[in-house]
Amino acid sequence: MYNFRTDLADERSDLYRKANQLEQIDGIETTQEQIGDKLKVTRVKITNEKGEEAIR
Repeated sequence: MYNFRTDLADERSDLYRKANQLEQIDGIETTQEQIGDKLKVTRVKITNEKGEEAIR
């Protein structure tokens, strides 16, 4: 059994990008890191009010 956590900021930014047909959202920086074979870490950094508003 795996113990994992998910971040709603990642999910919300993905939904916003798809709904608005965007590659990136102004005010949101996303990075991904693969750790081993089974773990992927996605970091979402909100850098301004536009980014905050987009995922609210």
